[in-house]
Amino acid sequence: MNIKDAKSIPLDEFLDRQGYTGKLKAGRLWYAIREESHASFVLTRDRFAWYDHGLGVGGNIIDWPITYKNARDVSASIGYIAGVMGSGYIVQPDRVQFKKMEPELPHYTLVAVDDFEPYNRRELTAHAKHLASRGINPERAAPYLTDIKFALREDPKSLLYGFGMINEQEGYEVRSKLFSTSGYKKTTVGGKGVSVIRARNSDHKTEDWHTKTWLAFYSMMDFLTFITTDHSEIGTYNFIVMHGDAMIHKAAEYLNTLLAGTIHHYCHLDSNGNGQRAMLDLMGEMPDWKHGDMSYQYHEFKDMNEKHMYELKLDYRPAAGNTHRSFQNIQKPKPRSKKV
Repeated sequence: MNIKDAKSIPLDEFLDRQGYTGKLKAGRLWYAIREESHASFVLTRDRFAWYDHGLGVGGNIIDWPITYKNARDVSASIGYIAGVMGSGYIVQPDRVQFKKMEPELPHYTLVAVDDFEPYNRRELTAHAKHLASRGINPERAAPYLTDIKFALREDPKSLLYGFGMINEQEGYEVRSKLFSTSGYKKTTVGGKGVSVIRARNSDHKTEDWHTKTWLAFYSMMDFLTFITTDHSEIGTYNFIVMHGDAMIHKAAEYLNTLLAGTIHHYCHLDSNGNGQRAMLDLMGEMPDWKHGDMSYQYHEFKDMNEKHMYELKLDYRPAAGNTHRSFQNIQKPKPRSKKV
């Protein structure tokens, strides 16, 4: 199979053979390709290109294995596609080839943004309770968060509520109970991007932020865990938060506009190696910077928040497919008996 053969395969057939089921809506197929309440992955009407509203990226069939299956290059991607379709698949060479799908309008419409409120009549709000269930101090997290009201673009009357962080695209990376029967899920309202917090002093000024070390977090919850547990002086660090490993290119694009400095990474330690690979790829895109890998601080866990929850004895289970040990199986080392 070559590139031309691969691009002649309709994406719905390709996805169907991997067990993904699309839902037809307004003439296009939508897929939930990860754990999410609303499908955010959509095919063009010709079914030869795709766009992922959750990641803010799109492409053709060649791009799919590179984005979702860690194919390192076009050759590996074609090999994956050939394996999925099987040797008996008949290529249709006369199919028209289409360009990559361009970014679409956001899947959600922003309705209102307010300051994050941890309390309602001296009781923790629902959003604050969710943060507390993850071991995050809602009061320390509040300055970095906003309360979000939004709606499905196709159904403006269906109001949804969540909390999130603003990103460099002036969109919001949101956690929300999209359905009353489900837990909090990740989504994006507006454009997908990275969140940047420049170092400020006690007077909330940023004159010397460019001289400070950067800390790179690959998820909102790890960043908020750091904010909860760190006791450094105000203005010690700049922060960049990538809301998913796929955002490393946007992070590099932003950071490479600055004078090269020092950046410490708090990557994910996934069982499939995606998190560490994302960190190494980001390092490769920033060759003039000095890099530090801080994952040794939570090396037995998937990420910083998972370790923090374990230390607080909170009830949390690693995501399905994660081979890291679940909390109930992790034993703290017993103290050695002293010799008499």
